[in-house]
Amino acid sequence: MGPGPALEQEQEQEQEKEMMAEKEVERTPEEAAERNYSREDEAARPWPLASLAVPPELEKKGVFYRALAKTSASASTPAPPFYPLADFTVSKGILGRTQAPLSELPGFVMVSENYYRKSWRFTSVRRLKNVICFLEWVPTAEQLEIVRLEAQLTEEQEAIVEDVFNLHDPDKTGFVQGQLLDMLLSALLIGQDGEALAVQQYGGRWSLADLKAEIASQGIYRLQKGRFFVVLSLQEAEHLRAAMHLAPDARFAGEGVLEGISSDQAAIPLGCGLALRCLGNLESVLDSSLVDTRGPVARKDKVACQLKMAEQCLRFTNSSTDYEEEELCILLRALRHTAVMDRKPWWSDVRSCRRRAQVQVARLPIAQTFSKVDEFEKLATQAPGSGFPPRERGPAVLVTGIPHPCYAPPARASWRGGSAG
Repeated sequence: MGPGPALEQEQEQEQEKEMMAEKEVERTPEEAAERNYSREDEAARPWPLASLAVPPELEKKGVFYRALAKTSASASTPAPPFYPLADFTVSKGILGRTQAPLSELPGFVMVSENYYRKSWRFTSVRRLKNVICFLEWVPTAEQLEIVRLEAQLTEEQEAIVEDVFNLHDPDKTGFVQGQLLDMLLSALLIGQDGEALAVQQYGGRWSLADLKAEIASQGIYRLQKGRFFVVLSLQEAEHLRAAMHLAPDARFAGEGVLEGISSDQAAIPLGCGLALRCLGNLESVLDSSLVDTRGPVARKDKVACQLKMAEQCLRFTNSSTDYEEEELCILLRALRHTAVMDRKPWWSDVRSCRRRAQVQVARLPIAQTFSKVDEFEKLATQAPGSGFPPRERGPAVLVTGIPHPCYAPPARASWRGGSAG
């Protein structure tokens, strides 16, 4: 039986409200809030390519940081000038209160000092540029390992997981396996990514207790310690891509920098994996952020959960408002340990420094992240075997058959994050 007339009418009304909200965004000029923005000390600061072999120091307290913390031997070369996205926030000037960072954002998502100096949040008001290019970075491929968070599910979360599990265990056997397991993983937005874990660790079948433990620790998502995603400036991305193609392989040969690259100066350390990515590609018909790779960066298990979480975190940071249902679930998963009351003030402050339509977002998809604690409420509505419909993509711009890494089309349908600038 299909939905009743009342439910259909309610759905139509919600769709009409969303369409009206989107039209309001389109009519509103895209511009940053009027403030006395500073442009001092904007010049890029070069750093040695050899530092890409040195993992960042994560000293914060929190479930993500405790899990990602790694004791590494002292290195003669310092780590690259990257800091956690969980330390990122903006200043609104002397008369404006600076919102505290979202300190429980995933610790594997980072920001380069060349994109936004960490000290600027205390010293000056800066207009933000779009998050366009970011780097998937593996300092040492040999040190990659699956991470598990020290966290527990709440009673409400456990009840939702139990309901989803029972939907896929119609015979009440206490285990889910085979096709029903595939359907369960699909409902949890894991799909094939969770099959390796199910087979290797649980013999191809899961109990309810196993599922709860894996979701609480986020082990089901196969997050890797030693893999990071870093927001870059466009200039930084340009020079880094050149280095990925021109620089020789070496353990610590020379002190390569992002300018004046030559064979005796630039060297990318052996065992270091790099993938240059672009949000514009992800938000277009290409449906993939990948631009270029160098070294052992690809995952052998092909699991994409960590990449998807990083991508949606960066879209959130980029003040995007348009999300599909699957994207919202992934974003809420990444925001699970952040305080709900802090999300909207942080997001609004960041958006106010960007060239965006400064409108109310109550009827836009992003508003759900300001009221829902996590993704479990959405998971509870997924029937067995159901999935989120694929999103429609706008046209891609190709240059000699190669996606342009910094494509910023004028039509909003193909650039959902907003205008470039």
